[in-house]
Amino acid sequence: QDVAEIAWETTNKSVARVRNGKITAYGEGTATITAYSGNATASVKVVVNPVAVTSFNLPSTVNAYKNQRVKVDVTNIQPENGSIASIEWKIADENVASLEIDGGELYVTALKDGSTTLTGIAENCKKSCNIVVKEYIAVNSISVSLSKSSIVVGETTTISASVLPNNASVKDVTWSFSPSSLVEFSEQSLTVKGVRSGSVTVRATSVDGVIGEKTLTI
Repeated sequence: QDVAEIAWETTNKSVARVRNGKITAYGEGTATITAYSGNATASVKVVVNPVAVTSFNLPSTVNAYKNQRVKVDVTNIQPENGSIASIEWKIADENVASLEIDGGELYVTALKDGSTTLTGIAENCKKSCNIVVKEYIAVNSISVSLSKSSIVVGETTTISASVLPNNASVKDVTWSFSPSSLVEFSEQSLTVKGVRSGSVTVRATSVDGVIGEKTLTI
C-alpha cells in the first residue's frame, strides 16, 4: 500500500471529498467514495449527519397567502454550524399549511385559510410560532392622479395611485416614467420635477402586473 498508485473518487463533492484516502465532510447527505488501483476497486458509503441544534428562535407569527410558499427565519442557531434538519418540525393542522426543508432553509406552504402552529423541537429547546393563512386578493385596477397634469421646467407635481379593490392584499405600486430623462422623481415625497420639456407617461404597476397610467406635460 505504501507504493501503490491509488486514485480516489467521490459521487457527491457537496457531501464528502477525498484526498489521499482522507475523507472530509462538506454537507449532510450521502456519498460513495471509491478507490482505484490497476484493475482493483473498492467503495464505501459515507453518511454525513447534520450537526445537532441545541437552541434556536422562531418569529412569533408567519403570515402567508393561500398557495404561497414562505421562508421561515430560524435565527440564533446554536451551535452556529447546526443544521435545522436536526430539529424535529411539526405543524398542528397540516390542512392549513405544510412544511419542508430546502437548501438548508425552512419553508411553509399555505394550503387554506386559517391558522395553525409550527413547532420545532431540538435537544434542549422547543419553540413555536403561529402560521396565519389568508386568501390572496389581487389588484383589479389602478388609477393614477397628478396634483398638476401640466408643469413648467423646474416645477413639481405630486403623484398618487388609487388601487381597487380596497381590500387588495398588496396595494403597493412601483413607479416608472417614460421617457425618464424628462423628470426627476422623489420616491419619499412622491413628487415629480420637470427637467426638460415634453410629454411623460407616469406609470404605476402593482405586484400583480396591473398598470395605471397618466400623462404629464412639461
